[in-house]
Amino acid sequence: MELRMGVLRLGHQVNGGRGRATAPWLCPRAGRDGTPTHYCPAVPSPHHELFAVDESGPSPLAMPQGLASPALVFDDLPAGVYEALRTFDHDRFVGLEAHLDRAQRSIRHFGMSPTLGSPAVRSALHTIATGFAGQDAKIRIDFLTDAAITLGTDCRVIALASELKLPAPEIYAQGVSCELVGQLRRGRPEIKESSWVVDRRPAEGGTPSNYESVLVSPEGLLLEGVMSNFFVVRDGEVLTAPENGVLPGVTRGIVLDLVRGLGLPCSEQPIHQSEIGSLQEAFFSTSVRSIVPVVKLDGTILGSGAPGPVTRQVMEVYGDYCRSEARPAESDA
Repeated sequence: MELRMGVLRLGHQVNGGRGRATAPWLCPRAGRDGTPTHYCPAVPSPHHELFAVDESGPSPLAMPQGLASPALVFDDLPAGVYEALRTFDHDRFVGLEAHLDRAQRSIRHFGMSPTLGSPAVRSALHTIATGFAGQDAKIRIDFLTDAAITLGTDCRVIALASELKLPAPEIYAQGVSCELVGQLRRGRPEIKESSWVVDRRPAEGGTPSNYESVLVSPEGLLLEGVMSNFFVVRDGEVLTAPENGVLPGVTRGIVLDLVRGLGLPCSEQPIHQSEIGSLQEAFFSTSVRSIVPVVKLDGTILGSGAPGPVTRQVMEVYGDYCRSEARPAESDA
């Protein structure tokens, strides 16, 4: 396809350049096989396509050489805000309108001059997704305070599409262990600031004992994961920290609606770290990785040590929601 000419892709192609998906809806039903022994991606990520985006659409950019990870391309860019989302069935999105609305709110709260309006961003995402060489993509799109001159462009909007890298199936089936981090502070949690991606890196986890760190407030309240929103279940009630102290996650909002639709008790109130022993279940919510069960928190095994019934129910209904609600970008108005 002509749009992809000149894009530098790292790695190799699979299945004739179309890639492959091992869990198209990212929501396998949870099992009860105990705690995980490791965390690793289920598939490699061979395709990476970088774009400058303006009113005329996305234009391919060459990827800088020598990066340990393609995502590091954003580290040297001007300050800004970003959105991260994934595609379903190659060119469909879930909650795209909410992502676009949050991006515009973040731009205003950050005090930036306007970059692109939501219709132009929507059109660019549609072009990027439909032209992507792999099966499904994770797309990060950054809105910058200044031009990305280090990439050879005067555009202030940069997008990176990478082959979707899903956690291994056992992550969903068995759950993960997580640790708490109290020293890391998110200055403006209501904004997806690009600088937060760098600040959080030491606490991201990715180990058997700490899949992802959970942020704790100075008062000892459990807030959110460093990359995800965080829910707990106590005595059948689903609890999560209120929006005034955490990122208003798109998937978080969907999960709250789904939980209420199931008729389950639900409240936006934080849990103190001293109350971890009273919890039976916990899970992360994220637009890219979906619902990730947590079975061990700060050294405490939750419930039976396997994804609990409420978590499994949320995983199932969220998977159903994605199957029914995923839409191409240009029809998700």
